[in-house]
Amino acid sequence: MVMKILLFSREETVAGEHEQINQMFEMGLKFFHLRKPKLNRARYELALQGVKPEFRKRVVIHSHFGLLRKYNIGGIHLTERFKKHPLRMKRLIKRIHSIRGKFRISITCHSLKELVTLDKDFAYATLSPIFDSLSKKGYTSQFDMKDVKDSILKSETKVVALGGCDATKLKAIESMGFWGTGLLGAIWNQPDPVQAYQEFTRQIKE
Repeated sequence: MVMKILLFSREETVAGEHEQINQMFEMGLKFFHLRKPKLNRARYELALQGVKPEFRKRVVIHSHFGLLRKYNIGGIHLTERFKKHPLRMKRLIKRIHSIRGKFRISITCHSLKELVTLDKDFAYATLSPIFDSLSKKGYTSQFDMKDVKDSILKSETKVVALGGCDATKLKAIESMGFWGTGLLGAIWNQPDPVQAYQEFTRQIKE
């Protein structure tokens, strides 16, 4: 099975971003996480509108969940701020699952203990930082590869590696048993993000 690629957006909004994202969708990108925590609803909605309608089902939103059905979005991602309120989070999950249509719910994990105790509510979980981050200075990994592999085997949820993931780490990511790899700095830190994405997909297929 070819490892899944999940692209996470920059936190900031930059000129030409929509065009680059749509180009990557045209190249076959299946999972795009729109993560812009500083945007209010109106500006976040503008970011969604920049995605071509035929690709919006591949988008996962991290906030402003009221936009889910309006734009036929693929799903939502629950970050640490949602996990601080377990009862509210459970109600939200129940509400999303009750909506007609199929929406993915994914969740952030930062510990192996948390990973192995997840229930079946989630399509997948991100585990980070697996390696030292390429986009956040000082965000370093504390994971042991063997412990990660053992925990993934115990988890009932598909797991996505996030943090410091680039083409040089592919073999290590695969050996730990990850279902997918999340990309951020490996793409957006490059002079030509679209070309960087194209090269990464070529290497992952090889």
